[in-house]
Amino acid sequence: MENQKDITVDYAAAIPVGHHVKVCKYKTVSGDLLEGLWIKDHDTGIEYGMSHHFEDRKLVSFSKTEVWPFDVRPDLKIEIQVEGKVLRCRLMSLKVSNDWKVQTRMLIELV
Repeated sequence: MENQKDITVDYAAAIPVGHHVKVCKYKTVSGDLLEGLWIKDHDTGIEYGMSHHFEDRKLVSFSKTEVWPFDVRPDLKIEIQVEGKVLRCRLMSLKVSNDWKVQTRMLIELV
């Protein structure tokens, strides 16, 4: 349908059906599109994204004491933005070789 958007991301974003979300695709100031989408659940205030949405690090190593920023990087600009109500949401684990990956798929009714 024209008033719906099918969104897929390669991370866990368990957003309940009926919640209102904003989904953004970002680009750098030099015009390069970033991989992945950033999502905000307006009903809970929870934001979902990938590490490069929050900090420009080439090598990522997580430690218990490492703190990542809450806000999206200031050098990023919104390329595409949609808002709407979640009609369906599915989290799925995918076995790729000997590793497990997570995928979230949502169907959003655009507003």
